[in-house]
Amino acid sequence: MQPNVHAVFTHWIIDQKNWYSRNAKWQKAAVKRRERFSSYAVWLVVIWSVLVPVSLLAHAPSGWLTAWQSVVKEEPWYGLTHFLLVLPALLAGAYRLWTEEAGYEEQAREYARIGRFLSWQSNLLKSNLEDPAKAREILLATGIEALEENGRWLLLHRERPLQVVSSP
Repeated sequence: MQPNVHAVFTHWIIDQKNWYSRNAKWQKAAVKRRERFSSYAVWLVVIWSVLVPVSLLAHAPSGWLTAWQSVVKEEPWYGLTHFLLVLPALLAGAYRLWTEEAGYEEQAREYARIGRFLSWQSNLLKSNLEDPAKAREILLATGIEALEENGRWLLLHRERPLQVVSSP
């Protein structure tokens, strides 16, 4: 085995395989957390937007509902209540749009794919470490795929730039 090939195998192929596999798992877990949070937020908005109008329209002889209705029907609270009906829906929608636009799910899939590729290449290279010509061929194919993956990552993030929305 050539020392350079061993160094490349250990410090590039194995390290990159571990990095991509670890980050693919982390990214998938982050996507699931964001989707779960977004779903809870949407359900909370639905429940809130039903409960508040029902509580204002319901007839209550006495108790906390009557106190709620008398406070909310006063002018500053009446407008605030209507604003607070719309605000959670806007925030939940903006969060969901942001998570989809950021491309985290596509990036997680790409990380998993390149992790599997590097795992396969590391096994192939390990079995061909003593054959310099075959090892060079494997390393060349791995390097080309790594460059292509970098290009796909760059295109993904250029297609989905996160921009601050402002009025003209």
